[in-house]
Amino acid sequence: QTSVTTALRLGHGPFPLPLPMVLLLLRMLMLMLMLKLELVALVLVVDFILLAAAAVT
Repeated sequence: QTSVTTALRLGHGPFPLPLPMVLLLLRMLMLMLMLKLELVALVLVVDFILLAAAAVT
């Protein structure tokens, strides 16, 4: 619940972000905290590339 409210707050903060981008960032942070594996690092890189592509379009 707190993560959802934080995402909503970020959406209305000084740096407005679309909710999908905020959720992706939260998911990436959760993966980094929960699973410290090289495979997860690769997934984070792919997610970041997709995130950047979504931000450009």
